[in-house]
Amino acid sequence: MAITLNANLFLGALSNLICYLDVADVLKLDSLKLNKVCKKRDVKYGDSILFRSADIPNVTNMPTTSTLLSVVLPTTKEQVLSVSKYKSVQLTINEWLMRGAFDGEYAMSDFVAYLMKTMRASKEKYIFDELVALLDGYTPTNAEQTITINMFNTTGLLDPAQLQMAETYNTNAFIKALIKAQIKLETPYNKFNDDTFTEIVSNDDMILFSTDNLETNILVDTFAKLFNSDKIAKEFKYGDSVTIPQDLFTTLTSTFLCYLAHREKFQYGYAFSVATSFFDASTLNTNNWLHFAYYIGVVNAYPCIKFIADYTLTPAALQ
Repeated sequence: MAITLNANLFLGALSNLICYLDVADVLKLDSLKLNKVCKKRDVKYGDSILFRSADIPNVTNMPTTSTLLSVVLPTTKEQVLSVSKYKSVQLTINEWLMRGAFDGEYAMSDFVAYLMKTMRASKEKYIFDELVALLDGYTPTNAEQTITINMFNTTGLLDPAQLQMAETYNTNAFIKALIKAQIKLETPYNKFNDDTFTEIVSNDDMILFSTDNLETNILVDTFAKLFNSDKIAKEFKYGDSVTIPQDLFTTLTSTFLCYLAHREKFQYGYAFSVATSFFDASTLNTNNWLHFAYYIGVVNAYPCIKFIADYTLTPAALQ
């Protein structure tokens, strides 16, 4: 039903509508941690990044005869990540026609600035989706890069004591598998990278890319308590972590727990990211564009371990 206002109330309502105008800023771009940890060097010139890797040579007995002219070539590999993605975002703004909706230039400029921010947000969301797809589509080369952990399926488990026992078992099983992998990472080992080259890395350079299932079912509860106690040594902690909602993945099913990957394993970078605009005198429109080109890919030389769950243990084992 329509409401009729007298003159004073009508003018007051209009005044409040204008004076209390604010911009609902819901674009906190710094919260996209996946984008930040995977962002690497930009390609300012050229159209690609070349990664070279080399295996360590063999140690042999000291020869008793001259080997001065013998040739021992290094074992090397090359990989190229090319700038092959060229994208743009367009947004049209007519500040002349917008003036009637604001009480002054500062209010309008704040809103226009927010509109320009949405263009950057569109780019960041696109990169986020590309990184999720990159993680989703990655398949480790070596069998040892995939670690399967036998766990209890707690779905439908209602008994509190059994549920606690199952969650504790799952947590301990994951911790043990994680620690064993991290010990191998800091020793000469050649089964955790796609090149099968011997590597010795620091766990400080490793990032845990986990799903919200792992975060809520294991890390937040028992794992979090153990990780900050003397039961797990400091050297077994990884450098950083990123949590991604499970429902964003299409290939990685609910049995996927996490990747423990080198911070350089999954990466992207820009060739350029440039904002331009053009004023159309015939319509008073300002057409704004944000153009960006980038590379994205998985670097074979760096280690990555995939942890998956095998939910074959049944509640009967808790009896």
